[in-house]
Formats: sequence, C-alpha cells, structure tokens
Amino acid sequence: MERKGTVVMRRFVIVACVFLLSYAGLAQERAVAAWFWEETNLATVNGTEYSAQDFKNWWWNWREEATPLPESPEEFIEWQLLVQEATRMQLFLEPTYRSKVGTFLKVRSLMLLQEEEVNGKVSVSDGEVRNFYREEYIPNGILSVEEFIALKPEEGGATYHEEKVFRIPQLQGEWRALLQDAKVGEITQPVTMDKGVVVLKIEERHGEDPQDLEQLKGIILKKLQTRKADELTARLVDILGKKYNMQVDEEVLAQIDLSPPTEELASKLVISSKQGDVTAANFWGSLQSEKNFREKNKFPPEEVDVLKKRVLASMIAQTVVSWEAADRHYEEKEPFKWVYRFYCDHRLNKEIEKRLVEPKVKVDEPELEQFYRENSERFSHPEMVDFMLLEGEAHTISAMWQKISTGHDFFEVAAEHVPGGPSLQQMPVSQLGPELKEIVSSLRPGEVSLPFAFKDGSALVRLVKYREKVPVSFLQVKEQIRQELSRLKYQQVREELLRRLKEGSEISINPKVWKKLRKELANADVAVKNK
Repeated sequence: MERKGTVVMRRFVIVACVFLLSYAGLAQERAVAAWFWEETNLATVNGTEYSAQDFKNWWWNWREEATPLPESPEEFIEWQLLVQEATRMQLFLEPTYRSKVGTFLKVRSLMLLQEEEVNGKVSVSDGEVRNFYREEYIPNGILSVEEFIALKPEEGGATYHEEKVFRIPQLQGEWRALLQDAKVGEITQPVTMDKGVVVLKIEERHGEDPQDLEQLKGIILKKLQTRKADELTARLVDILGKKYNMQVDEEVLAQIDLSPPTEELASKLVISSKQGDVTAANFWGSLQSEKNFREKNKFPPEEVDVLKKRVLASMIAQTVVSWEAADRHYEEKEPFKWVYRFYCDHRLNKEIEKRLVEPKVKVDEPELEQFYRENSERFSHPEMVDFMLLEGEAHTISAMWQKISTGHDFFEVAAEHVPGGPSLQQMPVSQLGPELKEIVSSLRPGEVSLPFAFKDGSALVRLVKYREKVPVSFLQVKEQIRQELSRLKYQQVREELLRRLKEGSEISINPKVWKKLRKELANADVAVKNK
C-alpha cells in the first residue's frame, strides 16, 4: 500500500515537471525566435515577445468561420494575459486541465498515427480494381425456371418463379458449386433455399463488361481501401507488439472464465510488456464488459474462448497503438504543434475563468424580478392588429370609398378591383409605418379609414381585429432572465479581471508589424472567398 502511494506521488511530480518544463520551453523558444527575427515582433507582454506568426497560429485556431478580422490585436493580448496569469497560478496542475488536455492529446495523436501509418499508405490502382472485379463479380448470369412455369403446382410445377442475375463469386455453398461450371441452357439439380427447394436454369453467362465495371468501381474501390487499411493496421499492431515486447501468459489466460477470478488468480499477469502490465482481474473486467455489450445489443452468444481471443486482441491492439501514438510526440511537430498549444492555452483560459470569474457570477431572485419589471415590454406579447389594405391610384381609391361610405359591402367593392379580394395582414403595431400606425390606431374593429396618401398613390385600410399587449408571467421567463443576467455578469467580471491584469502589466504593440500582418490576413481571406 505504501509502495503504491509512492508510485502515484512520483507520477504526479513527473507530470507536474513536464508541464512546467513545457511552458518554460515555450517562453524560451519565443524569446530566441524574437532575438533572431526582431522585425516580426508584434507585441511584448510582461517581457514575453509574441511574433506575427504567434498571432497567426492563434487566429487560425481561435476564429470561427464568420469571425471578422479584428481591427487591433487586443483580443490576442487579452488571451495571452490570461494564459500568463493561469501559468503563474500553476493552473496547469489542476486535475480538470490535465484530464482534458491529456484526452485531447491522446485522441488527436491516435488520429494522426492512423493517418500516417494507415490512411496515408492506402493506395488502390485501376489494375487492382479490375482484378477484384474479375475475381468477385464475374462470371455472372441470368437464372430462370421457365420450363416449369406452364405446369400448375399440383401437377408438379413451381410454386414460385423468378428470373434473376447472380454474380457467381459472391454465391455461397452448394449454389456456387453447382453454378461455377454450369453451361447456358443447363438445368441444375434441386438445391435448398430458405424452407423450400429450387431448380435453376442458366439463361445467360456474361464475362467482363466495361460498363458494369464502371458502375461498380466506387463500391470496389471502397472495399479494397478497407481491406488494405485492415491489413496495414494488423501489420502495425504486429510490429508494435514486438517493439513493446508484449508477452501473453497462455496458462493464466486459460484459467480465466466468466466467473470472478480467485484472489490468487486475480493478481497474476495475463499481459506483460516494457510499458505496463494487465492482470487477470483487469482482463476479466474487460471480458465482462464485452459480454454485457454483446448481450445488450442482441449479438449471438459466443464460446468463452472465442470471446477471450477477441478481448485479448483488442486490448493488445489498443494498448500498443496508444503507446506508439504517445511516443511519437505529435504535439512537438508541425502543424499539430500549434493546434495543441492553442488547446493548452484555451484550457488555461477556462481554468482561470473557473477560478476567478465563475464564483463571482451569482444572480439572486430579487435581481431577476427587478429585471423583469424594468423590461416588461420585452416580456410581453406585443399589441397586434389584423387589417386589410387596399392600394391604388387616387381616383380608384376615392371611388371605392364613395361606394363603401354609402353602404356597399367592403369585400364586394374590394373584389371589383382586387382579384380574389384583399388579403388579411397580421402585424405588431410597433412594426407599422408611422402613417399607417396612426390611422390603424384611430379605427375600431370593422371600421374603414378615409383615403390617405400611401407610397405613390392612395390607400384604404379596414381594421379587422385589435389585440392588446399581453404580459408573459415571470415564471415563464425566469430561467431566460437568469441566463441573460449570468452572461452579462460573466462578461463584466471577466472584463474587470482583464482590466486589473492590464493595469499590472507592461504591454507594447508594434503598429508597423500589425498593419502589415492585418493586410496579409485580409488578403488571405479574400483569396479564400474568391476560390
């Protein structure tokens, strides 16, 4: 127990040192780069110099698709201030930081390893596609049972018949054996199918067909790429298994079954290697997980030995590939190097905000109620009007008004000039134009206005319905208000933190470098948009 605690502590100290060295190395690298390339220095923050390339690396990772190019490097400076403060507070030792950065690095390293050793090496030629087509898709032919169609079932004829195209290499069992060398016109012996028996007659046999090949090319290409990727993966796992000296104790493995291992067996090693070991207890846990997964997803049951072989192969493959991905240190190589550093800085930003901003963002009930009262207009359904508008030349509108004012039906008069009659419009009062708003507000439902100047002519309006403003209850919008106030407070507290950091910092910006850099990035954006 004491030894285990020592190991854990040693591991913690090593991790801490790694992160400390990482950030110290980054600062030194930036300082050296600045010494050689003085003219590229964009800014200096508390003695740390940031080049135009530093800004580019940040910008390419930080921006969203529609983010406009900033007018100044202020946000970049603020980002670096938060990173510096978080580093000073050693927030890179926080468990959440280490967990998220570690997971990110592991996942991305695995993806890069797969791209480097598998995807990047998969190549399929036209010749390979053609050979696969010849092996797997030809010969093909048309089968039928038309000799028996004329006979009724009770006379010994077929109960069902169908003409169908088969690709013989894709057939299995007795069907393939019967049809492999069958000749056109030949009728086979009866063969089983589902719960019945069928007789096959060869109508046609086809060889290689360029048009057929072209139609199948995409499918064949995908199959060959998958096959090659599987082969490359298996080869990589085999090479890595030898590299890391993976040893399997077959005797211990043979003793493991679906029942929990005994205390003596549990501590024995199933897999041993240069980098780590797997005990019988660990292996049994993975075995149970695989068994439960298969049962939950309705896979057919398997023999224990078959299940053990799959779990063993999976554990070895995942383990050695993870080790190799970590050993390649993609985080030190471009271009992933800059993505990784950005993510580390991003997590430091999150850690410092969690420590210095989030605790101060509290919204109590009285604040919610006060905000609701002070913004009653926002939390109400607006005044609404339903109306019909007739537009036209002044003399037409005047003639229509004369008829309506002397008792003629509004809709009948309108239909004489508007095919199908006027449409009903529904609109918040606040969205009406000034003239229309004043006129509509003076009417009662059912009333028609006097003719008035409208656009390039005249108009009449008939008010159909008026709906007053209806307040939304506090309970309905309470959470919406809480989220809005929380966002506002969060931004205020964060801005106050940045203000204090700026006051206590020495910051200088090279306007000449910024002007040149911004022009370069703007031109790059234009070039991308014009593609």
